[in-house]
Amino acid sequence: TTTAAVMMMWLTLLCAAVCLTHSAHGLSATVQVDDKMVVYGDGVQLLVAEGWNQPKTIQIDDSTKWFAVRGLNTGGPKGMLVAMGNGIVSNACWQCRALGAGEAPSNAWLTGQEAATPATVYTQNGGAPWGRQAGVSDKASWIWGPDNSNDAVCRLDLTEGMISTTVQVDDISVVYADGVQIANGAGWNRPYPVCVPASTQYLAVRGHNGGGPKGILVAMANGIVSNSCWQCRALGAGEAPSNAYLTGQEAATPATVYTQNGGSPWGRQTGISDKASWIWGPD
Repeated sequence: TTTAAVMMMWLTLLCAAVCLTHSAHGLSATVQVDDKMVVYGDGVQLLVAEGWNQPKTIQIDDSTKWFAVRGLNTGGPKGMLVAMGNGIVSNACWQCRALGAGEAPSNAWLTGQEAATPATVYTQNGGAPWGRQAGVSDKASWIWGPDNSNDAVCRLDLTEGMISTTVQVDDISVVYADGVQIANGAGWNRPYPVCVPASTQYLAVRGHNGGGPKGILVAMANGIVSNSCWQCRALGAGEAPSNAYLTGQEAATPATVYTQNGGSPWGRQTGISDKASWIWGPD
């Protein structure tokens, strides 16, 4: 048999967890690229450097909206690692694109006026092949543009406020923010990154189980995880969750909690907080 359930978490005040703070002297940003880098703020070139094991720290104006890093790989592993003084790091919320031979990123792209694709995420700081880079937050991830490119540029809107979130569902999932679908995934052992707008009040995850163990595991960069605080309901065959439910206007019941990350039958899922629990709707 198959079962489906939808889990919802009331996320009021999430924006407070990721509010941007700046010092009177601007915002510090540490950037490390394998191999060469160009750093931009609102389309203006701020820094050119090279050396995969030579992080550079710069100060950017606290009015900067678009921060971008271009990376050129000359062989071997490729990636860029960023950590800012306000807690912002390189992760799945960054947007990227590949660059062709001799191509430079346009000012329109660097300032968010042209299309981009989600960053390719390789590993968090500390993972192979780079190992831990001192002076850079362990929460930062090595990212790049399309994996088949050796010249790529990635950007982030510093004023938008996005919360990097990891979702894993046994078996199929859909993720909603305030009733709007923002992601989907499949495969019980395939966690995937989701960028949740910081203004989100209700985050919901629909899970569909095709047989065997069933569960939903969620961890957000601001410390929120799937646990007994989530509210759930079962869905009938062919039923979709209503917008009213997804935005907290219909009744729900407390989540069924199976085990914390690391427990049986799933074991420990790397890259997800051990505080997160596998949950579901009515068992």
